Amino acid sequence: MNILIINHYAGAPHLGRELRPYFFAKNWQAAGHHVTIATADHTHLRDTAPVTGKSPELRRIGEVSYLFFSTPCYNDSIAGRGRNIAAFVKGVWQNAENLAQEVRPDIVIAQSGYPYDFFPAQRIASMAGAKTVLEIRDLWPLYLQEHYRYSAHHAAVHFAEYMLGKAVGSADHVVRVLPHSDEYLRDFGLNKDKTSLILSGVAAKNRKHNPSAIRQERLKSFRGSDILVMYCGNVGINHDLENFVQSAALLKDRAKFVIVGNGGHKITLKRSAQQQELRNIMFLDAIPPSQIPSILENADILYFPLRRGEQNRYGVASAKLLNYMLSGKPVICDGDFPQNPVEISESGVVLKKSDPQEIAGAVGLLAEMGEQERQRIGEKGKEYVLKHRDYSLLSQQYLDLLEQLTKNV
Repeated sequence: MNILIINHYAGAPHLGRELRPYFFAKNWQAAGHHVTIATADHTHLRDTAPVTGKSPELRRIGEVSYLFFSTPCYNDSIAGRGRNIAAFVKGVWQNAENLAQEVRPDIVIAQSGYPYDFFPAQRIASMAGAKTVLEIRDLWPLYLQEHYRYSAHHAAVHFAEYMLGKAVGSADHVVRVLPHSDEYLRDFGLNKDKTSLILSGVAAKNRKHNPSAIRQERLKSFRGSDILVMYCGNVGINHDLENFVQSAALLKDRAKFVIVGNGGHKITLKRSAQQQELRNIMFLDAIPPSQIPSILENADILYFPLRRGEQNRYGVASAKLLNYMLSGKPVICDGDFPQNPVEISESGVVLKKSDPQEIAGAVGLLAEMGEQERQRIGEKGKEYVLKHRDYSLLSQQYLDLLEQLTKNV
């Protein structure tokens, strides 16, 4: 079976953070299928931008074939991101005939998160006599309203509503990543007989590398004999780490706090800590994804802040949360949502109110348990991820679906 994945943000372990298509492709190819991934050369999820010449440019990464389409660089502004999305969708649309002839797909998966990539996917599939799958992770146009504060009456919101309805109604099958997204998509014409749930995942056996010896020594010296609570990830304004800093102020003599990462809100947080003369919090720069599993091992407790929003009613797809759990450390999940893996696996504390006092209370609760009890709780999370959310398991679920879809092609 030939499979074409269209994923604007598709990455690889050394390239970027959208790893779902990469690991699915590797597992499908190991099962004897051929996979090609069409992606953009510039996205905000890239850790390293590939050097490109002609467009599309074919590259092999970890035995997976990538076609990189030329797109303009951008920051996280809606205008820049919009131009980037438009360039990618246009590039795939214009190359539909070549893709149909060269890849000869039996199935085309539109997996970018927004609904617009489905239409070039449909065009390619029509030319190749292939089936189409629309994968939905972000809930557009709700995403536009919450992330970019668009009014419900904005033209872009109405356009996204229209395009999502067309895509959901036209796809041969809809794969959902959020467990309760069927409730949202029902208003867009979702057929319950043509949809499947394949959750977000992680690569449990992915190689890890140790952070620098200097960084490790800094952490060891900083923590001393105290409990160490860590956040590792983007330090943007949407991650609401101010409460994390304020909880450190409430536990000055009882715990140490570490924030690992970069982002636009980091300076503000550091200034807040300095003004309060907090000596129990440390800020470290971002590290490569391959080093994250090792840095997490230095912590006793991990902190996961959930961005508040309407989308959370339908579930959350976070590789970061699953990687936290995979570390075998107890997790403080700052925010509640349906089918929360921390709650399901009983591997930490799920907060309801999200304020400094509640965070400090959760840290105190886990600290009082002792090391052995924290280890027991953390292992529950690791066991859950290995049993239910490893890419090798999820890719087999997906492959069973694709084989069923193409049985009569």
